[in-house]
Amino acid sequence: LYTQATGRETMSSDPLTAQSDNSWETVNSPGSCSFDGNTLHAVNSSEDARATMCLANATKYKNVAFQAQLVALKGDTDGLIVRADSKGQQMYLFSITTTGMYTLAVTNGQNGSLAHILAGGTNPAIKQGENQTNQLTLIARDNTLYLYVNQKFVTKVSDTTAASGSVGLFVGNSQGDVSEARFTNAKMWSV
Repeated sequence: LYTQATGRETMSSDPLTAQSDNSWETVNSPGSCSFDGNTLHAVNSSEDARATMCLANATKYKNVAFQAQLVALKGDTDGLIVRADSKGQQMYLFSITTTGMYTLAVTNGQNGSLAHILAGGTNPAIKQGENQTNQLTLIARDNTLYLYVNQKFVTKVSDTTAASGSVGLFVGNSQGDVSEARFTNAKMWSV
C-alpha cells in the first residue's frame, strides 16, 4: 500500500520552508508553529500535558496518505495528524518518541484532551534520540489507518471516530517539559 500510495502524483508537496497555500496554523494548543531555517519549527513551551498542533487548515481529506520528515530537538514526542476538525478537538495522532516508541491515538474532546490509544509499541525502524531525522507516513483509507516509519510498515488499525479533516504536525513531551521539533517535506496523496 505504501508504494502504491506514494508512487502516485502528489495532491500537495510542501517543503515547509515558508507559509504555503495549505495555511499552517497553531490550533487549540499552547506553543507556536513558525517557519525559520527552512523548516516548520514547532515549540511547546507550556508545562501542561497538551501538544502543540500545527494544522494545515486549507486541507480537508477523507482518504489520504500524509508524510513528513521530523527532527526532535527537545522533548520526546512528535508526529502527524490526520482527519482533524477545525477546532483541533477530534483527530488521529501518530507519534514517535526519541526512545523508539510509536503510538496511534484518537481524540474526541475539548482541547484534544480525551485521547484514546488505538495502537502502540516499539519499532526498530525509529531512529532514536534527539537530532535524528525520521520520516513518518500515515495512510487513512476508509476506516483503516496504516502507519509507516522510514518507509517501513509498523501497523494498521480500524476505527470510525473521525471521517475526514485537516492534516497537521505536532510536538509534545510526556514529561511536561519544553518540547521542540523541526518538520520538512510534507506530502499528501489521494488513496
